[in-house]
Amino acid sequence: ADRMVTAGLAQALRSLGAAIDGIAVAARGQERMLVATRALRRGERLVQLPRAACLSLAPARAQELESRFGAPHTAAHWQIMLGTRVVEEALREDSSPWAAYIRELPRGMDAVPLFYDAADMKALNYPPLSFKITQRKRALAATFKALEATLSSLGDLAWATSCVTTRAFALGEPLADKVMLPLIDMANHSFAPAAKVARVGADIALEAVHDVRAGDEVTISYGNHGNDDLLFDYGFVVPDNPHDSIMLPSDPAALLLVDALVGSLLQRHGLAAAPIDADAAHGRPAWHLGQPRDGDLQLQWVPAAARETIAAAVAIDPAEFLKSPTAIAIIACSVATAAAPLATVSATGPRADSIRAFHAAKRALMGRQIAACQHRLAALAAHSHTTAL
Repeated sequence: ADRMVTAGLAQALRSLGAAIDGIAVAARGQERMLVATRALRRGERLVQLPRAACLSLAPARAQELESRFGAPHTAAHWQIMLGTRVVEEALREDSSPWAAYIRELPRGMDAVPLFYDAADMKALNYPPLSFKITQRKRALAATFKALEATLSSLGDLAWATSCVTTRAFALGEPLADKVMLPLIDMANHSFAPAAKVARVGADIALEAVHDVRAGDEVTISYGNHGNDDLLFDYGFVVPDNPHDSIMLPSDPAALLLVDALVGSLLQRHGLAAAPIDADAAHGRPAWHLGQPRDGDLQLQWVPAAARETIAAAVAIDPAEFLKSPTAIAIIACSVATAAAPLATVSATGPRADSIRAFHAAKRALMGRQIAACQHRLAALAAHSHTTAL
């Protein structure tokens, strides 16, 4: 069953008590994936790993790091904490029980934003994601400085952390429950996966969620993530991602930037604009727009404070937000303003490819959101005309 799995890895996993059946590793260009070596039935267990075969921080080490860095740090940057363990095992070379697994980890992680340089950050030009990348880089540097005596180099910790962000699983809240699952972590992502990761007593298993034909890829879901999180942690994006969203500022300065556009948009729909009072909008939260549903606007990820900011600026009750032509026009113009900087990336290489894909996905989503705003404005205009009659 593991004829295509690196023999050393399969042997090492079995020596730790793992069971492997019905899957193998295949290659497509530079990409590796899990494939079915025979017809698989729903519910079949394809891989079963005892905790001894899962790479994680020992409870004592996890407690030490939590005590040293504090719970908020480990909650926000547990990938870096687990990355320190990967570095430590890599430094042990062949004496590590995970030596075969460490050798299978990818060496080139260029597409992961943790390795973006200044030119890449400038090309990305998406402040919500740029902020997260900068924060992770700072946390990485701070962790390395604190643990430098036990680590080889900042570059090695960056590589190990990227291996963790792209491959690790969070089985629970404690730091010790953040784990690397050898072989299972070679499964690619799909929002319609063929398999899932499940607990079997103290073990961790990969189980088929539906029948799979021999030779077909065996995928798992990395979670219902938008493209911001997929690019940030994994280095790829999903076109037409149903879980994607965009983040927009709702502060007074942003409202003033779109003020001139709002009146023009409303005029095209035959609607009157309410005055925008930027001084009344005192909050500065960021807010999200999700994928439109049935062509209509979706605000399910908008914090109440953000809605109140715009509501205050146009003097409406926040509960009436989606009934205000001016509020909807502000959304449309804010989206259009945010889409403008997502220009063509002139550079080449894996980083440019992922940034270009990210921009394309965001522009497509923004186009749908603007169309949804136009749809709602047309409906408000028709209702206004009917009421007037």
